[in-house]
Amino acid sequence: MYYLFNPKKKIPDPVFLNNTLYAFDYDGTLAKINPSIDKAFMSPKTSQLFARLVKHFPVAVISGRSVAELKQLLPVKPCYLIGHHGLETGHQADETADQYRSIVLDWFHELNLQLKEIKNITIEKKDFTLAIHYRNSGIKEKERRLINKVIHELKPEPNIIKGKKIFNMLPTKNVNKGTALLSLKKEQGYKHIFFIGDDITDESVFALSDSQVISIRVGKKNSSKAQYYLKNQSEINKYLSMIINSLH
Repeated sequence: MYYLFNPKKKIPDPVFLNNTLYAFDYDGTLAKINPSIDKAFMSPKTSQLFARLVKHFPVAVISGRSVAELKQLLPVKPCYLIGHHGLETGHQADETADQYRSIVLDWFHELNLQLKEIKNITIEKKDFTLAIHYRNSGIKEKERRLINKVIHELKPEPNIIKGKKIFNMLPTKNVNKGTALLSLKKEQGYKHIFFIGDDITDESVFALSDSQVISIRVGKKNSSKAQYYLKNQSEINKYLSMIINSLH
């Protein structure tokens, strides 16, 4: 048995689950947001607890990062790694993967051309997705409007997911974290998915109508579809400990 906080009741709410996949976002959930995206490591305590969790439970990490990045950041490899907001699962057909890469490369060239005058942003090209970061410095409102305008003029128009000081761009509207986790649940025969995330990119999981998906948000947000919340990222260690202690 372990406890979470219901965002409406604000009181401990017991949850009992069997045959459950424990799924996590990475940045802002397992690790604190870091201005340097390549230095966003878990704390030593979280790393220790995560390693214990992986040893005893089926665990998935699903992130906007690539699977290769996650392998470098995680202390141990969980059962499942899903990258690029659900696009990178290892099951893509070669032609689909090549199409995604081609679209993202075209976007990357166009954005670097159109946004070259904006100094305080980083355009990050990944295999299947693209992101514009402005963590290190704020941007002016007119610059934000220009970014929005240029993004919406891209061909094909991307699926835009805004996050914490980031614009995420996906080459399809048919795949997201929610659809990816539901597919994994069905393929592997799990009865429940327990997911914790912190950002707009995680709302596709929070909004799932499947009653066997239980969702937790890091930080309370009234507009979020998450069923429960943790007060802040520092509570992740308590959450991991509660799952591990349920073994006893």
